[in-house]
Amino acid sequence: MPRKHLIRKSKSSNPKIPLIIVLTSFFVVIGIILLTKGQSSQDTSGSNGQAEVMLNQLIASGKPTFVFYHSTDCYTCKVMMATVAEIYPEYKDYIALVDVNVYDPANQNLLQEAQIHSIPTQVFYNKDGESTVIIGVMEPNVLRLRLEGLIDG
Repeated sequence: MPRKHLIRKSKSSNPKIPLIIVLTSFFVVIGIILLTKGQSSQDTSGSNGQAEVMLNQLIASGKPTFVFYHSTDCYTCKVMMATVAEIYPEYKDYIALVDVNVYDPANQNLLQEAQIHSIPTQVFYNKDGESTVIIGVMEPNVLRLRLEGLIDG
């Protein structure tokens, strides 16, 4: 007599597996969205080499220009940032300010071109494009004198 093979239908489909797949997919999609959003916000942060382009346009136009190279986390830079915030508004109608964060990757070409190795560094361009470089913290009265000198010629 032939043997009957018993085929058992497995009822044990694990309900946890589809849930794990759905949750994993959900978190992967959320992660991708967050990463993409983070990259797009970095791209539109106003950088993308704009400081370099702006500086070149200002020098070409003959506008007196003050370029401030700094970071946002060094103590002397913070002191100089406060001085610039205090003094520069008096001169904003006469002198352009190019604010350069040295840790912004978009500014690396400008840093190499200007040969910036220490911060804070201030560069003052007169109407003829001639520059004066000052490295370190400037006292408010010294910054004011430099800016006055740019206006006077």
